[in-house]
Amino acid sequence: MTFENAEREKRKSSSPYSTEHMREFHAKVDGYISSNDKFATNKWRLKVCIFLQFHLWVILLLKCFEELLDLFDIDLPLVIDEAMEANIPDPLLWEYTWLLGAIPAICGWMALPKNNRPLLLAFVGGTIALGVIPVIGAAVYLSPDLVEYYTTKKSRVIIFGYPMVPLCFVFFAIAVQVHLFGLYFAKQLLTAWDSKKKKAN
Repeated sequence: MTFENAEREKRKSSSPYSTEHMREFHAKVDGYISSNDKFATNKWRLKVCIFLQFHLWVILLLKCFEELLDLFDIDLPLVIDEAMEANIPDPLLWEYTWLLGAIPAICGWMALPKNNRPLLLAFVGGTIALGVIPVIGAAVYLSPDLVEYYTTKKSRVIIFGYPMVPLCFVFFAIAVQVHLFGLYFAKQLLTAWDSKKKKAN
């Protein structure tokens, strides 16, 4: 190989448009797109979890509605009469606590558009304190009633024609899964945001 050919090959290999450089460029682009796709997917999944939590929140709010009307001294005779006919029991402490979990859920929803880390951390902490812990505590508290129901096939409380205790545990099972998946996706997003911030620095 002559000196001119060697110089030409050297310039070609160092060119930004050389095959090696183009391969590196495409690899970086593919990695960036893949990272963004995963990022967007985790955001969407967390939104679904929060959306499902709001549905559960509405269900529990309806159960507690009569007591909340009494608490705030609001008189709606029709609602109270319907609740009495349905034999809806008075809310327990865990139900009031769990309803407060709407606050961190709103924080989580608001955190997503602008990648707000403090709001997402508030979602994580609030979901554990006002979501997971009350539900697990309620499940432990009501477990003797569940054992009694499956032993005797009788429930102390019937609501809308259905035994109350099994309905509660169906609610617990769904709520815990929604919370745990929400926490998982939030953790994934926090890790991705931290990694992105470190790369930017």
